[in-house]
Amino acid sequence: MSLMFVALTLTNCTQSMNEENVAPSTKGGFSFTVNADTRASLEGNSVVWQTGDKVGLGGVIADNTYTTVRLYGFNYVSGNTFTNDTSTFTADNQFWAIWPFTLDSGYTEVYTDQYSEPEKVNVTKAYFDVGYSKAGIIQNGDNADHVPAVAPMYWMSEGLISPENLAVQLHHTTALLDFTVVNGESEDITLNSLKFYAPSETKIAGTYYINLSNGELTPSGSNYVYSNATVTIENAPVLAAGKSMHVYMPVAPFSVEAGETVQVIVSAGDKICTVEKTFSSPLTFAAGTVNPTTINFVKDNVVSKTLTVAEVLAEINNGTQAFTGISIHGFVSAVSPSYSDNLSQGTLVLTDNGVNSSYAGVRLFDKNLVALDGVTIGDELTISLANATVGEFGGVKQLSNIVGVDQTAEDVVSVDSYGNEINAKVVSIADYTANVAEYDNVYMAFENVHPAAAGGKGNSSITFTDGTNELTVYNYSRWTAGSEITIADLTGTLYGLGSSYNGTAQVASTQVSDLAAFIDPCLLALNSVMFNANNGSAGTAPEAQVVDITVLSGYTVAVNASDSWINAQLVNGNTGVEISVAEYTESTEPRTGTVNVVVSKEGTTIITKTIEVTQNQVGNTQLEATVEFTPSDLTLANKEISGSKDGVSILHVQGDSTTALVQPRSEWRVYKNSNFTVTAPGNISKIEIAYNTGSSNKYVVALEVNTGSFTLEGATGTWTPTGDTTSVNFRATEAQARIDRISITYIQ
Repeated sequence: MSLMFVALTLTNCTQSMNEENVAPSTKGGFSFTVNADTRASLEGNSVVWQTGDKVGLGGVIADNTYTTVRLYGFNYVSGNTFTNDTSTFTADNQFWAIWPFTLDSGYTEVYTDQYSEPEKVNVTKAYFDVGYSKAGIIQNGDNADHVPAVAPMYWMSEGLISPENLAVQLHHTTALLDFTVVNGESEDITLNSLKFYAPSETKIAGTYYINLSNGELTPSGSNYVYSNATVTIENAPVLAAGKSMHVYMPVAPFSVEAGETVQVIVSAGDKICTVEKTFSSPLTFAAGTVNPTTINFVKDNVVSKTLTVAEVLAEINNGTQAFTGISIHGFVSAVSPSYSDNLSQGTLVLTDNGVNSSYAGVRLFDKNLVALDGVTIGDELTISLANATVGEFGGVKQLSNIVGVDQTAEDVVSVDSYGNEINAKVVSIADYTANVAEYDNVYMAFENVHPAAAGGKGNSSITFTDGTNELTVYNYSRWTAGSEITIADLTGTLYGLGSSYNGTAQVASTQVSDLAAFIDPCLLALNSVMFNANNGSAGTAPEAQVVDITVLSGYTVAVNASDSWINAQLVNGNTGVEISVAEYTESTEPRTGTVNVVVSKEGTTIITKTIEVTQNQVGNTQLEATVEFTPSDLTLANKEISGSKDGVSILHVQGDSTTALVQPRSEWRVYKNSNFTVTAPGNISKIEIAYNTGSSNKYVVALEVNTGSFTLEGATGTWTPTGDTTSVNFRATEAQARIDRISITYIQ
């Protein structure tokens, strides 16, 4: 096996115009000729201009605000001549030309205003696949017909030039890798594909546009360019021992530094040849060069192959434990570089995306996958499973140890980052529940469901319902955004991976982005407000109060009151609801009403929130306020957990517990014999504790208090006073308590 690169100049890049070129017409349209009479000429393999080819040609249009480059589409006529029947150039201009030009007709413009840098100028809609395409680069036999489609050309005139003197000199923006593959085996082979890996930080293929200021290729985005490229070969000739064929791969210009390594993998049926070269000195693969090298195909000891998600799952179900030489190919339906995505950190879910109606899904786990911060839902990936191990977590089969000590980030190869639409198999809850085994490890969608009261905020599971049937959604990392899930109000589509746990149907690996339809679009700082009868004397109304609100982008809010004695309006740029009430002259009992906060999106009401309004009767001047803490409001520092909000504070100490305190995450753990104190700025009238039941009810325990009384009903504990107090101490004496939230109500 050998791998050697040298650089040769593409001969058709620097030829002068042919002598038979005619002067361009400036009347009734415009024509011009190009320097090359072929699109590419590669060692006898010519690819000629043909009907349907279109070159973009144009110049600068300047006004007081913009400098605009307007490119017109010129159609191929014959030989090396292109024409546009309507466009006419009469004045000296700076001209540009690009090929291929993808617009069907008319022109496209790109401009830069005074705040833009010239190097940022690009051609709108004139994007090019370089060494890559979503459909794949396919070479037909032993020829170069495929090269032009992924090897764009460019020209810019040297300063101003008259139309009569126009001489378009298209030159290549790509480098060409020319691989001569020689059959080093004793038996015949037929090539299937050739994949080239540049150093991992070097980008050679993907989606680019041509920078008009210098003719260089510019990536259309960091997620759309790659360090590898593949040519698939169809109708390849059968190569006897010692015979060879060419494989042509256009790539974006790049350089390899001394000490860096490139790799080529050639497949022929079930035979794989892998060749690596570490460079002793730098080498540049420049635009407009042919870079030939020879590969002696000798079968490796390990047969490598890429399997679909469904094929990998079949291997797992058949008992396969080792995946040497095997890679998995699929589409990203969920990815979690951090715990904030709900999945365990380092989890990736791949699906077959409905290929052959399988909708297969598999969960991959490895903390090193956190490095894939550029991977998003819809990306198409090929991942090496050389070090993978089979396991099960939360009732779901998964592969762990994806990136091992002998692997690098290059084992996770992004094939397509165009944000493919992910297809899930639409299933009803009833169908899934009745046929759990059929949907094991299937990526599913449940339409028109909403979160039920079971499960809920902060739990590791939550229950969804379609109104008749219920389904549990499980996630080990807990619902970090659980406090924003609206129970039983918002309806949408639920996505997740099918699994069963202890014989019960459930969905695993749902992440925050999959729950968008169920995220509360409007958070209220207070759910209730209280007013005195007047402002201290007859004839005066109490002062208005403002309830802060947080509204997600894309939603609008409006407010109205249930009764005429209540006034409500949006204030502070719609981030608050100002509530005022008329004076209350009755002396028998308080009166109550509501302020409705109506949340809409694109004119449709999504949800209506209510703020309870209470006004005391004459003579009753006690006003209550309620403050709620969730685990995210508490912080561990100096071996103590503490939090403060609106004058109310919580202090949690280890006490006599033998277990050190831990930072509250999805739950707040109060270990046995540890204690916490709640302090308020006024006498406390009630404290309500909501326990976390996601893992076990054994953590729902009664707490010992130093004053008042504590009662436990279901998963809710309530403290009530027996006298005036601004401080209450709670102690876990029987077992640890796990708390979702704690609400403190006090008299102002």
